Amino acid sequence: MNRHRYLAVVATLTWAGWGLGGGVEGERAKLQGTWKVVELTKEGKQEAAAADKNMRMVFAGDKFMMKGSDADYEGTFTLDPSKNPKRLDTRVVHGKDKVITTQGIYRLEGDTLKIAWTEGKAERPQEFAVKPGSGVRMIVLKRAGR
Repeated sequence: MNRHRYLAVVATLTWAGWGLGGGVEGERAKLQGTWKVVELTKEGKQEAAAADKNMRMVFAGDKFMMKGSDADYEGTFTLDPSKNPKRLDTRVVHGKDKVITTQGIYRLEGDTLKIAWTEGKAERPQEFAVKPGSGVRMIVLKRAGR
C-alpha cells in the first residue's frame, strides 16, 4: 500500500512540475516579453549595435523580434531545457531566399538572460565564453520594465 502511495505522490509531483513551469512550455513562458540588450559580443569583441540603448529583444509565443539599431528582424525559436546547458535554436528568414539558423545555449537567472550561439553549420557552443576565432556570439539581456 505504501508503495502505491509513493508512486501516486511521485506521479502527481512530476505532473505538477511540468504544468507549473517545467518542460519546454514552462521554459518558453519564462522568456516571454521584452528584454533590453545589455551586452552583445562576437568573438570576444563588443559589437557596435550594443551601444544602442533602445535595442530590445521580444519573445512572443515561439517567435522573437530584435528591434533597434540596424538589427530589425524576427524569427522563430525552439528550446531544449533537458540539455545541460539548456539549448535555444533560431531560424530567421531574410528576404525570399536567405535563411539563417543558429544553434545556441541559454541561461536564465532572475531577470537576466544570457544566450551564446553560432550560425549555420558551426558547432553549438558548450559554454558562455566568447573567444576570438570561435565564431561564437553572446547577448546579455535584462527584462524590461522591472
